Amino acid sequence: MFSIKPSDVRKLLITFLIISTVGLVNAQQISSNITRDSILKIFEKAQSDINKVNLLNELTLVISRSDMPNNLMQYASEALLISQKERYQKGIGISYYAMGFYNYAKKNHIDALSNLTQAQIQFDAIADKQNGGRCKYLTANILFDKGDYAGSIKNCTDALQLWQSSKYKTLIGACCNDLALFMPEWVTTAKVWSMLTKDLRLRKK
Repeated sequence: MFSIKPSDVRKLLITFLIISTVGLVNAQQISSNITRDSILKIFEKAQSDINKVNLLNELTLVISRSDMPNNLMQYASEALLISQKERYQKGIGISYYAMGFYNYAKKNHIDALSNLTQAQIQFDAIADKQNGGRCKYLTANILFDKGDYAGSIKNCTDALQLWQSSKYKTLIGACCNDLALFMPEWVTTAKVWSMLTKDLRLRKK
């Protein structure tokens, strides 16, 4: 009689879960790439108006550091000129956010933080909590890369509060996952600092 050991069942389940997860991630990546390419095609043919600026905003929602368009800074500069001409405050914020994302991807952290500060000012002025939260979230990731774990946790928490108050759910899951990543690094750094300062105090005695 054919029988399956419990350990074999567990192995099969684990293998199935891994395959399913990898397949889901790949499918999401393919879908994101299709959306990105579609927006880029429309953006490049669009007239220089507010609609083009809003397309840039849609583009920043679907790109990542690994698939960022090389011309993103050029697109952002064009969008900024349009927004300033039309006095479109949200568009000014969108443009600075895109610049910040570009500099983040290029690891120009100081420029990225400066861009995001400018974007945050615009979004706060019009009470745009969704995009204001995105600025905070990207700032959190930059500060994490710089080793400022306390700052990254604060900005990530601020982003969550903005999104929850505006009922924006798209990035809440990702933000919570990042908080779980940031926290151990901050705790470890805090413990090391505590040990170092304690050692210094003992040496002074």
